[in-house]
Amino acid sequence: MTRMVALKLVDAFTDELFGGNPAGVVTDASDLSDGEMQLIAREVGASETAFVTKREEDGHFTVRFFTPTHEVDLCGHATIALFWVLAEEGGIDLSSGMTRVRQLTRAGLLDVEVVGSSHGPSRVIMTQVPPKSCGEVGWTDELLRVLGIGRPLVRDLPAPEI
Repeated sequence: MTRMVALKLVDAFTDELFGGNPAGVVTDASDLSDGEMQLIAREVGASETAFVTKREEDGHFTVRFFTPTHEVDLCGHATIALFWVLAEEGGIDLSSGMTRVRQLTRAGLLDVEVVGSSHGPSRVIMTQVPPKSCGEVGWTDELLRVLGIGRPLVRDLPAPEI
């Protein structure tokens, strides 16, 4: 049985063909299994592919992200690519110039603003979850060597963190 899935390969962060950061986009993955999304991401071969698995009438989208080998919590460039495509396809109303929608991801519920007009989107701005600290590593000799700086230059700086 042949199955058709609408897929786009989008270059995020650019207006030049084959520039920017490529991401796969599937705007309707509501009937795809985890395994099928993984296979599609592997076939696309981009670092990440975004899948909309559910659309709510209140402007919420449930979004999943897959690399060619596994699912990830969130992907910035795939988010930008996805919401650009949704706006181009009329899935986001741009009549007011800016529309705020939300995406539910494994990283949480995050705002996305899409700016544009009747001519289409012009900018997508996403919110990210705050970074988590895994602790300080300090100014080790190895870190100073890799950065090519001496200890006196970092004496008054805060310790680096992971």
